[in-house]
Amino acid sequence: MKTKLPTLQQAAGILLACVCLALPNALRAEQFLVVCSPDGTHTASVDEHGRILYSDANDPTLKHTFYLCTAQAIVFSDDGKLLAAVGGRNGSQGKIKVWRLSDHKQLCEIVTPGEQARMLALSPDGIYVVTADAEGRVEAWHVPDGKLNWTRTVSSALDSIRFSTDGLKILVKCADGIERMWDVASGRNALRAKEKE
Repeated sequence: MKTKLPTLQQAAGILLACVCLALPNALRAEQFLVVCSPDGTHTASVDEHGRILYSDANDPTLKHTFYLCTAQAIVFSDDGKLLAAVGGRNGSQGKIKVWRLSDHKQLCEIVTPGEQARMLALSPDGIYVVTADAEGRVEAWHVPDGKLNWTRTVSSALDSIRFSTDGLKILVKCADGIERMWDVASGRNALRAKEKE
């Protein structure tokens, strides 16, 4: 059985997309909106019309299209079974959507209050999704019922958000070097320490 090799252009696209694996499990709006699944087999990207295109990394054929207006961030779950996105039209409330990739079923649609979120992280088990906006507001949502679990606000702009490897805590790094860690279930403060210089 012959294996179909990607063209040079496809290989370059795969390499660019999979650079995301070296980043925390979240992307900001000013970064390119292409993410690679944790195992490197699939990509998700946002096209010029705001559609989220899900494809096999070794084959340019589109597997599915997901819809969310003006996606600001997209992320795969650690096991590659779920895809989450946050976005919304300018001037309107933001929206979070989470899909199961095996059957493309939408698991939740959450309308978020306030500013549109710019960062997104999905817990390894897919139970929680955490967003952050440009003003430093961090929100943790429970995916199965779409309920807001807790909200925290930090005083400076955020650099990144990500889950701990065990999925029990959310780690936030601020632009001023301060790091915070909250328990994802309760929202209790777990750490506040100045980054070592």
